[in-house]
Amino acid sequence: MRARVLFLSALLLTACLGPTQANLDRVRPGMSPVEVRALLGKPDRVESSETIGAAGLVYFYGKDVRVVFLNRAVLSKEGRF
Repeated sequence: MRARVLFLSALLLTACLGPTQANLDRVRPGMSPVEVRALLGKPDRVESSETIGAAGLVYFYGKDVRVVFLNRAVLSKEGRF
């Protein structure tokens, strides 16, 4: 339980720092949108799409950074802050 509280506290502190390259480097395949928001904050723009059996979501930060999700898990990330 204590470890979980420390982890959540660290995520909140990181989110307060805003989007940085160091935080983008922490984004890993399979992370959820909630985990990405905890690291990078609220995206500037969000696009979503659905096709048969797959849901796509893209978070845009600034003009150069995007995080792509497939079925609510990070598929890829592109760009630099």
